[in-house]
Amino acid sequence: MRDERKPSKAIIKKLMGTILIGEGLVKLARKQMVVSGYPLIPNDDEALSKYLTEDDVIDAVRDGYAEHFNMDDILDLVAFFKSDAGKKFVSCQNTLAKDVLTKTQDKAHRAAARMVKDLMSGQNSTDRT
Repeated sequence: MRDERKPSKAIIKKLMGTILIGEGLVKLARKQMVVSGYPLIPNDDEALSKYLTEDDVIDAVRDGYAEHFNMDDILDLVAFFKSDAGKKFVSCQNTLAKDVLTKTQDKAHRAAARMVKDLMSGQNSTDRT
């Protein structure tokens, strides 16, 4: 039976550790405080940490993941990201996303060119085999 409960903070923290976003995400969130348009906020991690804690960020991540995943899903994700395939995915995910986007755009451009050619020659694009 699947556990449909909202993921716990502990399992979200474990997930954040397996996909290497934990500490970096906290620092990024604190930096966002500085650039959010309040000129009096110092760029001082110690001062910022009094207002935005690691727990605050974990809560935000938990709330975001809870909209899409239950407790068992998160456990499955943790297991995946600990696997060799998961580690490989994490190490190449940015390059992979760019590659997939580039290749998809290339396919779309080629399809559009074929469609325009068919339209210009009076052929119905659905007649293609």
